[in-house]
Amino acid sequence: CGLENGTLMQWDIDVGKSVHCNQLHSAAVSGLALTNGSGTYISVGYDNKFCIYDTNSGTCTFRSNQRHPLTSVDAHVEDNAVAIGTLFGNLYTYDVRNLIAPSASETPHNSKINRIAFENNKKLDVLLKGAAPESSISLQPEIKFMNYNLDA
Repeated sequence: CGLENGTLMQWDIDVGKSVHCNQLHSAAVSGLALTNGSGTYISVGYDNKFCIYDTNSGTCTFRSNQRHPLTSVDAHVEDNAVAIGTLFGNLYTYDVRNLIAPSASETPHNSKINRIAFENNKKLDVLLKGAAPESSISLQPEIKFMNYNLDA
């Protein structure tokens, strides 16, 4: 779980105690994405950072500073893709084999991206506060960005 103080805690539900507890962010953790079977997860925070955390070693293996506070994240393991949303409506996609720069970026909305989710058909489903359902932006041939009106 991610905490308001920037701490990430891995909890073992079988024994009811913390396995790892690390402060990887200097502000609130706003999103976590687990990767299937690889023993890693990705965290994003309001400190403008995203981290890739190895649960086997208990260390952050990659950290990147961004321009804006980060609000949401998801990983698509089959395509080696990571999508990250920001407080100001930016959407970045990364190839995990080259995390230095985004492989695609868009600013599809002028408000916070609350949630990002890859679907099985490789579409990127993003829920935005106050977004209208009629807009759709193509980031890459296999990834599609869709806006939804959450107030309707």
